[in-house]
Amino acid sequence: MAALSLFPGAPRYAALPPSIRRSVRYFFGSHERLLDEARGQLTALQGTDSLSESFHSAVTGGVAMLINDALSFGMTSEGRLPVGLRVMLGCAELVAPGFGACDIVEIGPARGRLKGYVCRNFDSALPRIASRIVVDLARFSIDRKDFTDRVLYTKSRYMEHTA
Repeated sequence: MAALSLFPGAPRYAALPPSIRRSVRYFFGSHERLLDEARGQLTALQGTDSLSESFHSAVTGGVAMLINDALSFGMTSEGRLPVGLRVMLGCAELVAPGFGACDIVEIGPARGRLKGYVCRNFDSALPRIASRIVVDLARFSIDRKDFTDRVLYTKSRYMEHTA
């Protein structure tokens, strides 16, 4: 997640605990080399091949589903997503603080566009959608909408599936 440290407001190397600084030096040799790899991850997200590969990996891993060319998953699966998609989620959190609290996320089909849904009683059979947040990473824009009467009838689409 070093890619997120390239954004304003992220903690700087000197502010990191000594144990993390030691890990950076051990695994990457230097902080600059870590940042070079992080820039590479962000650049790779702009390419459709890398994004398609991440989508395919998430679907074959049973973590997400492709619905109308958009990758859909529940946030309980976030830790099992490919690194590139987790970086996108981190970027969305920087643009729209609180995005990580969404229950359901859809990425695509437009590159850099994420939709997050917050549900009431997500554990119930028919949860109610409380709000939707659309984050456009290319434009750094946010669109929020609250709902009072939306029901999520297709909850099973956002649950982890075994391949």
